[in-house]
Amino acid sequence: MFYAFIRGLVSLALRLFYQVKVNAPAAEPEGPVIFVGNHPNALIDPALVFVITRRRVTFLAKAPLFRIPVIGRILKGLEALPVYRKQDDPTQMARNEGTLEAARAALLQGRAITLFPEGKSHSEPMLAELKTGAARIALGAAREGAPVRIVPVGFTYAQKNVFRSSVLIEVGQAIEVMPFLPQPGTEEVGAKEAARQLTERIAEGLKAVTLNLDRWEDLPLVQMA
Repeated sequence: MFYAFIRGLVSLALRLFYQVKVNAPAAEPEGPVIFVGNHPNALIDPALVFVITRRRVTFLAKAPLFRIPVIGRILKGLEALPVYRKQDDPTQMARNEGTLEAARAALLQGRAITLFPEGKSHSEPMLAELKTGAARIALGAAREGAPVRIVPVGFTYAQKNVFRSSVLIEVGQAIEVMPFLPQPGTEEVGAKEAARQLTERIAEGLKAVTLNLDRWEDLPLVQMA
């Protein structure tokens, strides 16, 4: 009930503030899914996930957000999972194992989760280097038999802080995780390499649905083209 209320309220507010355009496959992905997105607009990016899926989604959010009075209560009500980042508090990093396990468990139950593998929100005109967390969660669930797919989602804002400006949500083709699992007998050696390869594939998927410019000054040329 709380999730449905927040989803409806947030979706309405976003459509009132922005002119939201969605480019997505007709069929919504079913089964265990990880939505991964670029991260140009802090709390707005995960909120826009409410627009593209009617599924109940488990969000992974940086731990400090859970300490903000209103936002923290909403995140807890949505059963979001905290991510402990080194730049926030290096002494808390060990607690991420519980978060990763909870995320894997959600996938094993056939649920959808959302995270932003850049690990930070930023205003650069290209993707930052991706962390391997999404790949490690996906591979962990796949090793236990979950047919996990990763869906790249691109968020492109015309002017992210301007009322009634446009935002394009581009949903890419799903990435099957099973083919990235190490061959039997090579699990220990191959786990790190598998995570690296899958992270590279995620980066390719995100680049296909986002703008990636050397500098913002090149944007008018892209728009003209």
